[in-house]
Formats: sequence, structure tokens, C-alpha cells
Amino acid sequence: MLLSRISSTSIKADTTSIAAGASVAAIAAYLLLRKARSGKTKADPNDERKRLVVVSGCDRGFGRVLVEKLSQNPRYMVLALTLKEESATMLNKLAPESLVAMKCDVTSDVDIARMEKKAATMVVDPNIVLHTIVNNAGILDPGDFVWFRDISSYKKTMDVNFFGCLRVTKALLPLMINTSMSLPEGARILNLSSIIGKLSWGNMSTYSASKYAVEAWSDSLRMELSTLNICVVKIRPSAIKTDMMREYFDRIDFNLENAPKDVKAMYDAEKVREWKNTNLAEHESRDMTGNQSAGIVVGTLAKFIETDIEKLPASKWVGAGANTVFRLISWLPESSKDKIFMRTPFYVPPIHPKQT
Repeated sequence: MLLSRISSTSIKADTTSIAAGASVAAIAAYLLLRKARSGKTKADPNDERKRLVVVSGCDRGFGRVLVEKLSQNPRYMVLALTLKEESATMLNKLAPESLVAMKCDVTSDVDIARMEKKAATMVVDPNIVLHTIVNNAGILDPGDFVWFRDISSYKKTMDVNFFGCLRVTKALLPLMINTSMSLPEGARILNLSSIIGKLSWGNMSTYSASKYAVEAWSDSLRMELSTLNICVVKIRPSAIKTDMMREYFDRIDFNLENAPKDVKAMYDAEKVREWKNTNLAEHESRDMTGNQSAGIVVGTLAKFIETDIEKLPASKWVGAGANTVFRLISWLPESSKDKIFMRTPFYVPPIHPKQT
């Protein structure tokens, strides 16, 4: 018995020592990394070059508001990427001296090549330097996995939300690396993730899978670029009042209606309708100027574009409940999260035919 207690104590002591050692090593590595990063920043703090900011998904929502805001700041030159030609035409009329917009479907290699050429042409000017990439383009197609007749929705969502980020970044990163060490505040890549990139519940698997991918890629990229004076930040908005969220509710109706007949039979249509109407009404009643509005996300992005990279976090939860309720839920065991998210207002689960 005594030997057993001693062994147990030894194991605990060893575990504590290992944990303490690992913590010290991690802190030391972090401090060395900060020193290496700051030591390689060579530019004059009075650098007056214009900072080029490239933003995808600027037809509406966060992207549209952000580029309009940045175009009013003489410090920045903005390259806005839109899905539609007419959106680019409208943006080009706003601030011709500081805002350039162009059609760029982030799933099109042809459009990406055109965008890369445009950005390269802009930074030929020695007074312009690539400072920020904001990967904002995204789509949302909700529904349970069994609602979809094939995996085309998953492919499309991943192509825009995840591979779109990769295409834009791959095209621009050489230009960024070329001058990143000359920026006293550092260069940065801001990737729009979501609270759904850290948590997932029913009818959100297409979107959630794409955002989990963005999270994982961002973590790797952040480490890979950290010694090049480039910071990578994940932005995790909660449910913000935007056109995309309104379309979410329309797509719920459409996707369930078009599900296989035997699948539709497993769902209580009245409950789904009640769930949708309740959540839609709550969404429409949100404050357009508070922490449920697009402005809070745009404000965060604008702040992170201005901030020295040494002060930027690896991730930022933004919006109503994001940094409190949802962040806390993300730390819970999976079983606890399942119990929370299997209830209204999050989800209406199916009922097996044999139980009806």
C-alpha cells in the first residue's frame, strides 16, 4: 500500500515537473520568437508609403463596409475584390484615388491570376507596399447532411470559404514577403473564420467544415510566417445582422423542401417552421449599431489593420455572445456541447420513422 502511494506521488511529481518544464520552455520560445521578430524589423518608423490592403468578398457585408471605411484614410490604398462586375463598377466610383475594385471570383484561377497581376502592378510604385490581406469572401448553405442528395454543396462551400482563402493568399504572399521586413508595424493576413469554426451544431456542417479548415490552416500559416514579420489572425464573428444571415433562413426552407422524400418525412415541418420564424424574428430585431451589427466586425478588422503585429492576437471572438457564451461553450466536453446544441434555438433534430 505504501509503495503504491509513493509510486502514485512520484508519478504526480513527475507529471508536475514535466508540465512546469514544458511551460517554461513554451514561454522561453515565445520570448525568443518575439525578439527575433522585432529584431528583424528594419524600416524607418516615419515610413510614409501607402499601405495596400486587399479585401475579398466586397459586394456587400463586412467587405463592402470595410473598403469604404479604409478608402477614407489617406494612409491606405485598397484593392477590393468582388464577385460581380457591377459591384466593382459601383465601388470604383467612390474614391478613385484610394480604392480600386475589380471582379475576382475566388474560385476562378483566371480571375485570381488577373488579381495577382493587378496587385503586382500597384506595388511597382515604390510608394505603395502590400500590407494586409483580408480573406472575407464566403457563402453559407445550411441543412442537415441527409438533406443533400450529393456532396456538391460541401464542395462549393469549401471552394469559396477555404480554397478561396488559399488562392488569394497564394497569389499575393510573394508580394507581401518581398517587402514585409521593411514594414515597422509588420504585414498581416486577416482570415474571416466564425464561432462556427470552433463550434458546430446541426444543419451547419457545410459552413462549419469550411471554417474549421480555415482555422487549422491559419494556425499553421501563422507559425510559418512568424519570422517573416507577417502575422496571421483568425476573426470569429457570431451571428451578425447581414444579408448572408437573412439568406440562411431562406436556404433552410429551400434545402429541406428539396431533400429526398423519405428524409423530409423524418422532420416535423411545423417545428422547423416555428424554429425558423422565431430565429428570423430575433435576427431582424437586432441592433444595427451594437455588437450584433456588421460595424463591430468591420471596426475590429480596421483596428487590426492599424495595429502593430506584436500586439495582435492569434484569434478574436467578435459580436454578441462570441467572447463570453460561445467561447466558454467551446471549452466544454463534447457531450455537454451536444446537449446544448441539440436544443432550440440551435437545432430541430429528425425523428426516426419507427419512433413516429
